[in-house]
Amino acid sequence: MGELRDEDGFTPDVLQAQILHGFSHGITLYGGMQAAENYGSAALGVGKDLGALGAISFDVTHARANFSHDDTETGQSYRFLYSKRFDDTDTSLRLVGYRYSTEGYYTLNEWASRRNSPEDFWETGNRRSRVEGTLTQSLGRDYGNLYLTLSRQQYWHTDDVERLMQFGYSSSWKRLSWNVSWSYSNTARQGTGNNHASDNTSEQIYMLSLSVPLSGWWGNSYATYSVSQNDNSGSSHQAVRRWKEITFHGI
Repeated sequence: MGELRDEDGFTPDVLQAQILHGFSHGITLYGGMQAAENYGSAALGVGKDLGALGAISFDVTHARANFSHDDTETGQSYRFLYSKRFDDTDTSLRLVGYRYSTEGYYTLNEWASRRNSPEDFWETGNRRSRVEGTLTQSLGRDYGNLYLTLSRQQYWHTDDVERLMQFGYSSSWKRLSWNVSWSYSNTARQGTGNNHASDNTSEQIYMLSLSVPLSGWWGNSYATYSVSQNDNSGSSHQAVRRWKEITFHGI
């Protein structure tokens, strides 16, 4: 049991559970669910260990999101994941392809965003597809990790194409974890209807975040503090308490 917290202070209670079971020949079945007062989703997937070639998995998630007494959306998403670890250099590669096959599919965060801030939500709507690749290089047990992430995503209610590149460093000391990152995003806005003009917008963000678990005081939760500098909107600070595992992840 946990509590979702979005940027505008919407805090619905959320129940989440995950299960997985391994079989012979490197096959794993896994599943999960999320439930809030007006939201529910269930996922089922299968993974396969390919030995020296890495590992793959595929899962399907069905979600039902209620926004009012006569406005309920249902849909499915499909996800493919490939991961590979190079032991000689202690490098990890992770490729994820998302395909939201129906317009009625909402993630938990998208449901919360539309419920709490519909005007902001409808600037893009719910996500239709996302492709992401992450390369992580370990610097040793005591020296943290470097990572590079590239992603591309599109939405149902706009022709915009968002591209993101993020480079960062993460590490920890005792109970304290921190992350330093630089990200560059570009949004290609396509004209619709009689307006065939297109426009590109971009921004750079520098961020520092700190995290410490609070399990000794408030159960399975942790406190985070982040400060960021955006070349378009200036600097911002945020300090919050979050619950762990609020977002479903497959293997």
